[in-house]
Amino acid sequence: MRRFVLVAMMVGFAQGAVAADMPDLPVLRGLLDDTPRSGLQTNWDGYYVGGQFGYSAAGMQFDHATQSLTSYMLRNAILDDVVPQWPLLQNKSASATSYGGYAGRNWQWTDAVLGVEVNYNHFSGASSSSSDSMERLITNPAGSNPPSGHTYVYDARLDGNAYAKIRDVLTFRARAGWAAGIFMPYAFGGLALGLVDASRSATLAVTRHDQWNETVTVPVGTGTGTVIVPHDDLTPYQTLTNSESKTGLVTYGFTAGGGLEVSLLDNVLLRAEYEYVRLSTTMGMDLHTNSVRGGFGIKF
Repeated sequence: MRRFVLVAMMVGFAQGAVAADMPDLPVLRGLLDDTPRSGLQTNWDGYYVGGQFGYSAAGMQFDHATQSLTSYMLRNAILDDVVPQWPLLQNKSASATSYGGYAGRNWQWTDAVLGVEVNYNHFSGASSSSSDSMERLITNPAGSNPPSGHTYVYDARLDGNAYAKIRDVLTFRARAGWAAGIFMPYAFGGLALGLVDASRSATLAVTRHDQWNETVTVPVGTGTGTVIVPHDDLTPYQTLTNSESKTGLVTYGFTAGGGLEVSLLDNVLLRAEYEYVRLSTTMGMDLHTNSVRGGFGIKF
C-alpha cells in the first residue's frame, strides 16, 4: 500500500513538471486567456444604407435680391450707379423639418475610418419672402449735367419683393471617423446640390425736379426792383417693372458638419449629426441651412 501511494505521488509530481515545461502555444493562450476585455469592438468597414429625419433653420438673404433687376431697368441711365445698390429687402429665416436617406461605403484601418456618402433630404417649410419699398432724393447724380444755375433732383421710389423655397438637398460627402468601440465620431465635407423655387420683382418710379431761380423785375414804389422766383419743373418718367420666377431651379454649393454613429448590433447603426449647407447665389439670393438630424442604418 505504501508503495502504491509513493508511486502515485511521484507520477503527480512528474505530470506537474511536464506541464510547467510545455511551450506557450498561441492556441492555448486563446483558450485559457481570462484577461478582462476593455470594451466591445465594431467593424465599421463595408457598405451601409439608412433613413433620417431632422430639424433645420433656413436662412434667406434677400437684401440684394432686386439688384440685377433694377440694374437692367436702368441700364445706360443716369441712376444706374445709385439705385441698384439699395439694400431694399430684409433677410429672413424659416424653420423646417426634413426627411430622407443616405448610402455610403466605409474603409477601416485599425481605428481610422474613411468613407464616402450620398445624402438626400426633402424639406418641409424651408421658405420665406420679403417685400419693402425705398424712396430717396438724389441731387445732381454723375452724368446728369444740369444747365448753369439749375439743380436736378431725382425723386426715385423702388418697390420690390422676393420669395425662396428650398425643396430638396443632395450632398456628396467625404467622411473621416475614429472607431472607439461601438462609437464612431466623424466629420464630413463635400458638394451640395439644391432644388429651389424662387421669384422676385422690382418696380421703379422716377420723377426729375429741375430747380432753378428766375430774377424778375417788378415795380417798387415809383421805381423798379427785382425779386427771385424759384422754379421746380417736374419731368415724370415711365414707371418700370421687372420680374423673374423659376420653379425647380438646380443650384450648387457645399456642405460641412459632423456627427456620431453608434453600433447597436454588428449591422445596426444609429446616428446623430449636424450639417451646414450653403448654396450658391440664386437670383440674387443667398440661401443656407443649419440642420440637426437623427438616423437609422444597416451595414452590409
